[in-house]
Amino acid sequence: MSILTKIKTSSMFFLLLIFMVLNSCVMYYNTIEIRNNFKKKITQINNITEKAKSDYKTKSNTYKDLLGFILDINLEPFKSLSQEMKHFDNAFKAINYKKKEVLALKKRFEKITNGKTKIKSNQPEWDEIKNIKKQISQKGEEVNAVTKKYTNYSNQIGKNIKNIGLKPMDKTEFINEIEKNQESLKSSIQEIFKNVDLYRAKLENAYNKKFINDSIYKFKLIVLNDMNILIEKVEKANKLLLFYKRKFIDKSKNNQKIWIGENTYSNQALNEIKKQIVMIKGAKNEFNILSVKLNQ
Repeated sequence: MSILTKIKTSSMFFLLLIFMVLNSCVMYYNTIEIRNNFKKKITQINNITEKAKSDYKTKSNTYKDLLGFILDINLEPFKSLSQEMKHFDNAFKAINYKKKEVLALKKRFEKITNGKTKIKSNQPEWDEIKNIKKQISQKGEEVNAVTKKYTNYSNQIGKNIKNIGLKPMDKTEFINEIEKNQESLKSSIQEIFKNVDLYRAKLENAYNKKFINDSIYKFKLIVLNDMNILIEKVEKANKLLLFYKRKFIDKSKNNQKIWIGENTYSNQALNEIKKQIVMIKGAKNEFNILSVKLNQ
């Protein structure tokens, strides 16, 4: 065998050996392993989103309840709470967005690997599957990051709602308190109205029968006129009392739980009602003083 022939034979053997080595070094991805990894990640993120959903619903509903009773949303501390709620909303949306990204990645994986148990390194799908595997890991880290951020905002919202200075109260209990105050005034109002009519009838009768002279009659007429002014004051106060009661009931018609405290409709209603009650009680005291004058 010539030297040239030996060289050609040796070269062909070497190339064949390289080809065999390369074929024996082909790597592959097991699609079941990747699918199981996806399943694990999706289960984790489902647990996270369910817990976040429950927590978010509770806190956002509480915020909405509060919002329905706030007089001025631009006053502190509610203003700051509203700003924090925006961050809280965005953090919750971020968790759900990451879940959608993971599910979209899983869908892409299933499309590429449809009907395949292995993806070899010499196949065109190899690079894309390699990229998907990398993204699975990245999405896991991103989910952890947005979950941590959500937890921080959630804790802060819970703390601020607790420290905002407002407290919940059953609406029926609140209305009962208003009606209890009203009930205590009914007899006073009725007494004032009844006595004025009675005093006027007695005065006219005494004057007509010449039991009193003109100067006493005029004096007592002035006192009765003062009583009429008090009656007008009482009627106005009573109308305002009923107005604020109705306004509160209309405002809270869809809520059994109400919020009371500074900068709330509840407080405004209660304070205005108490104000009218004080006015009516004051009018009664003035009326009693005038009654003494009439009986002199």
